[in-house]
Amino acid sequence: MSTALSWGPLELHRNPPAALCEAAEGGVATSAATRHSLRLLVAADVGRYGLMIAHTFRRAVTDGAPLPVVAELLDDAVTRVSMSNVCATLVDVGPHGFEVLHRGGPSPVVVHPDGTLTRVVPSMPGPPLGPRASISGGTSGEIIPAGIGDVLLVTTPGSVESAMHALAAAPTPAVADLWTSLHDLGPAEAGSAYALLTP
Repeated sequence: MSTALSWGPLELHRNPPAALCEAAEGGVATSAATRHSLRLLVAADVGRYGLMIAHTFRRAVTDGAPLPVVAELLDDAVTRVSMSNVCATLVDVGPHGFEVLHRGGPSPVVVHPDGTLTRVVPSMPGPPLGPRASISGGTSGEIIPAGIGDVLLVTTPGSVESAMHALAAAPTPAVADLWTSLHDLGPAEAGSAYALLTP
């Protein structure tokens, strides 16, 4: 059974925000809507537990859990199945822009309408999802203001290189061109995933 999760080529929960997700086998890229925002999980190397991790994420979002609590619930889920750790990035996109919670995943990139890029570098990155003695609970993510036409690219470690090639190959920084370019290249390897988010 494949654990690649993309839940279709386009996850449009309201117009805007929107998420476009792609995952190779063993990776997760999925989104879920709240009343006021859209949340995203991109995770690498989840093996056969992709469906469980995606379900845990979606259930926590549906229950209204704040982003740090969603991460704690994912920590518990990864620990229960005895996985050592999972590199992940969680994002909440709403009227405020992008809130990015780093849990071992690479720094996402904001692609602006003029083609410039801004890396979302955490002031204090969290550990990968999974077992640990303790983490500082309640830590919120980095808040990145977003304007009209901004697109957030979220990747796993194995898809960074191919995603950067796709960004360079896209004819424009518009979300449709970026998605086409990314989708044509596909995730770099098994266990990889990526997603585009628009505010």
